[in-house]
Amino acid sequence: MKKQSKPVANKSKNNHISRFLRAEVVKTSGKNALHPAQCEVIAIAPGKDKPSLKKGFEDFKSLVSGLSESEELSSKGGSTCLVRFAGVRGSVHTLFVGTGKDRDGVNALGSSERIRRLGAVVANKLSAEKIKSADIYLDSFISKDSGLNVDAVSAAYAFIEGAALAAYRFDKYFS
Repeated sequence: MKKQSKPVANKSKNNHISRFLRAEVVKTSGKNALHPAQCEVIAIAPGKDKPSLKKGFEDFKSLVSGLSESEELSSKGGSTCLVRFAGVRGSVHTLFVGTGKDRDGVNALGSSERIRRLGAVVANKLSAEKIKSADIYLDSFISKDSGLNVDAVSAAYAFIEGAALAAYRFDKYFS
């Protein structure tokens, strides 16, 4: 008979980050999501004449084309567009994030640093909009059109690191 171990509480001094951010990697496909979140986060890459989506995200195509025609959606690096009450895969809201060129108009940063900054942008936007949970389709960020050519593990690490750094708040001595 195996003895079951009790979960050990994390007594780390750096536990303040976990109050703000909880990352869970769940493999889902389309509408079979295990727990639909409040918001879906999709990356938009620059196309020839309008923003483009990665293969596998065709169900967002009508929403993207409508937003790009009204010029509300941009594929510039770090730009965001939150569409309320327009979730496609079971969520209530959809957040589009541009993965194009940097503010300076160049792709001078490495792919990992750009993904880290996009993670920070997403965390700040979700926090500002008071969204409690989000399904982040990280595979939409990694595409040839966006110029973010890294493996999935490095991309996940960089994205979560950027989101965790953006979510950190030091409020210990403030009343």
